Amino acid sequence: MSDAKLLRDELRKKYLEFGLEAMSDEEVVRLVLSLSCNEFDSFTEKLIEGFGSLKSIEDADPQALVRYSDIGERSAVLFRMVSEISRCLAVKNVKKGVYLRTTADAKSFFAPLFTDHREERLAVVCLSSRLKAVAPASVIAEGAAASVRASCRRITALALDLKADGVIIAHSHPSGKAVPSSGDCASTELLASALSRFGIALIDHIIVAADDCVSLRETDIPLSFRDRECFGYKITKLL
Repeated sequence: MSDAKLLRDELRKKYLEFGLEAMSDEEVVRLVLSLSCNEFDSFTEKLIEGFGSLKSIEDADPQALVRYSDIGERSAVLFRMVSEISRCLAVKNVKKGVYLRTTADAKSFFAPLFTDHREERLAVVCLSSRLKAVAPASVIAEGAAASVRASCRRITALALDLKADGVIIAHSHPSGKAVPSSGDCASTELLASALSRFGIALIDHIIVAADDCVSLRETDIPLSFRDRECFGYKITKLL
């Protein structure tokens, strides 16, 4: 048995027994490449040296991977698929039917939607008066368009279509901290006012950064939306 086949079998065995969590970035790259090419060991060293980490390799344009390392288009596409599948599963796990009764519930609910996304995105979940999600969370906008002010009509239309009693919105600060800006506060008040015209409550606005989440209900910033109906939604801290 060749050294390459021995290494391939060892990597697969480790993955099947312990999962990706037990493997280093280098081992995961080797495992992915071993599924698509024979010279996976030398290609792994070149990719790690050039891109630095598994996440950087997954986020890279497939053609850039091909140009840099000559790994072949099939291998490059496989890396992109691994990344996209994990993100897709994270979004699908943000389901309807759950109860978001506290700020801690809301933070945990929205966090998967923003994992590994380098661009700002805006999401919303529509709730019943019992604070139960009546539909899965929806990503309303991404990139430059991901502002609450610009998406006010879409959020209101979605809430009306789903006959929601309230909504919670969340948006990301992918390159910064989870600190509400003056623009975040102003757009929150604007949306709360727009929703209230139709008898719909803005329950909360969650801001998500790399390692932190903030609820605007938890802050000391004077915001009038907190004086409106929230159906018993409570402020609690994540443990």
